[in-house]
Amino acid sequence: MSRRSVPEQLQDRYDPVPQTTEMLAGSALEAGCDALGPKYEALEAVLRPRRNAGSRLFKAGKASTFTASVGGRHRNVFVTRRNAHPTATIPAMNSSPFAPDAPWRIDRTRLATLAERPARDWTIDIVDETGSTNADLMAQLRASRRDGTPAPVVRVAYSQSAGRGRRGRAWLAEPGNALLMSVGCVLQRPIEGLSGLSLAIGTAVLDALARLPLSPSARPALKWPNDVLLDDGKLAGILIETAWNTPDATAVVIGIGMNLHGAEQLAAQVDDANRHAAQPAPGAAPAALARAWPDANLTDTLAALLNALDAALPRFEKDGFRPFRQRWLDAHAWAGREVFLLDQGMEVTRGIASGVDEGGQLLIDAPEGPRTVTTGELTLRLAKERP
Repeated sequence: MSRRSVPEQLQDRYDPVPQTTEMLAGSALEAGCDALGPKYEALEAVLRPRRNAGSRLFKAGKASTFTASVGGRHRNVFVTRRNAHPTATIPAMNSSPFAPDAPWRIDRTRLATLAERPARDWTIDIVDETGSTNADLMAQLRASRRDGTPAPVVRVAYSQSAGRGRRGRAWLAEPGNALLMSVGCVLQRPIEGLSGLSLAIGTAVLDALARLPLSPSARPALKWPNDVLLDDGKLAGILIETAWNTPDATAVVIGIGMNLHGAEQLAAQVDDANRHAAQPAPGAAPAALARAWPDANLTDTLAALLNALDAALPRFEKDGFRPFRQRWLDAHAWAGREVFLLDQGMEVTRGIASGVDEGGQLLIDAPEGPRTVTTGELTLRLAKERP
């Protein structure tokens, strides 16, 4: 534990976090007092009690509200105990860039009803804006490495200033038009045992879509290694990062970005970005969930994803990609079609996509013989998409 004062520690933990924070089933920012552990009394000593009738803590149990001067600014800090450990969260401040009654905001009460177990057992943090939900959880997992095996933590943002996809590409989205979320958890598997995780998460996204009232004609499918398609357009992307690992466990952050509305607007943004890019990224045109579900909303979509991930993560932790493989093959968008692989914009091979192996590696029947492709930095395209 650092010898710095408690307010200094709080400043380090909270200053990078957006000021507009909603929380449900736990604190929005758990790391604060959990990291202090036995310093709980010291925290109480430097924070003076203050009543704040306008703040709400969505967690059963007693909560105390204090005020601390952190980085020259006065902020209210909630302190409550959960599993004998104190938890602190900095609540929303009156600086939200979006209307508090915006119709696309997540309905926390409905979410708790639809995603009952994750909402009860996981920490779900909803913020108006942030740089990147993945980056936020990567930092949180690294900071809480010694806290054992915590329950999954979810971070959702209505807007990201530094959202990204695979290979560092920017993820474009307008507030309310896309679900931008990350899940951080510790899987009891070594890092080499995570092969195929992005594909397994892809099948979980399909399971989530199956819980939603999509039109019967909708055709969701999977593209290797981390895209979810809808009627051949890109509906969602998956980005998996590791925060730390031991011989027996790995802390992972699973980022999911899904378009709900505004596919035409997004397509125009992508085209504009490609025109100004040194290396354009051709691929499937954007698709939005509203194509198959006109009333698509963030609340129901998030709930469906949380329930699907709640089932998929323990299964992957136990058995790896193997039990997900057939489900992925059944949804393989480009099975039997000619594809080519790019490395830094240069074609390295082409052939017929025949499936994936039990490790999630792509299988291609190339003219020179069968090829097995790991994810790495390669980009997969349909042959007809070649620029």
